[in-house]
Amino acid sequence: NPFAVHCHMGRADEDETSVAGKTCVVTGASPGGIGLEVARALARGGARVVLACRSRSKAAAAARDIITSTGNDNVECRTLDLASLASVREFADGFNGPEELVDILVNNAGAMFKEYGVAEAGRERTWQVNALGPAYLARLMMPALARAAAANGNAPGSARYVYVTSKLEAKGVVAGELRSGASDVRMFNAVADVAKFDTFKRYATAKQAGTALTFELARRLESAPKFAGIAVHCVSPGMVNTNLGRFAGAAFVLAAPLRWALTKTRSQGAEPVLFACRSNAPEVANKTGGYFGTSSSFKSGPVVALEASESARDPGVGARLWAIAEAQHGACEEWDQS
Repeated sequence: NPFAVHCHMGRADEDETSVAGKTCVVTGASPGGIGLEVARALARGGARVVLACRSRSKAAAAARDIITSTGNDNVECRTLDLASLASVREFADGFNGPEELVDILVNNAGAMFKEYGVAEAGRERTWQVNALGPAYLARLMMPALARAAAANGNAPGSARYVYVTSKLEAKGVVAGELRSGASDVRMFNAVADVAKFDTFKRYATAKQAGTALTFELARRLESAPKFAGIAVHCVSPGMVNTNLGRFAGAAFVLAAPLRWALTKTRSQGAEPVLFACRSNAPEVANKTGGYFGTSSSFKSGPVVALEASESARDPGVGARLWAIAEAQHGACEEWDQS
């Protein structure tokens, strides 16, 4: 791959932009995941870091860990539950003020579930936590990123939004479900036969939808001058030994030794995410709608440009998913006010 670079954990060099003094929001930054390592590296670089977690106590533990290990006490915790759109709205409202700038937003939180379950309003929880909730948060937070970009002269990549996806998205069946003629409601709110709920297929499809929605966001921002300077990218961290599958049942516990042996460490998984946050490479800073990761899902290595699935890249799929998500989110008046 002609585009391959190394990411340096916790320090900036001539190929990376400094995060000192910047405000960085990281979702899912609780102990046991790569979000914590992303937040730690950003804090080590001198950023103000906001940890957005469902569990306030876990977020507090993560904050203490980061402060102790980096010496940066400009770390705060806020509650965010992606299974509740009201929680997403409340979280985003905390960044509504004209002086509130967000330079980097990392939508890292996600989960896979062993059994079918409903988050709210009849919406299936895998879809809501991995696609609908993150997309809503991104839409609501864009004005805060736009203010950060404006404060830096709307220079390309002066504000960044990163959605953490998975190479498993290639196994998703979003396009197939759209072609099947299923109603928008049935497509993501229910499963025809709950007994046949497939944990990995559902997760892959939700991540594919989340990736498609992120690329669609990038396309829409490009055509809106008020959002100039915001770079939007997807990142696959690869196979990392995290708590992602903690709701997936006994198999997750039994596979622990295998996970340790065959997967990346959390710090290694954080590397491509940090690359998307900080790199000055033209493919990252001067462009939008990129997809980055390592060539190997199981080993650390140079960060390279990846190719998402055809469904995730298809503008028609993205536009259709955007309409579906928008109908479930409701109006985002912030887009007209920023």
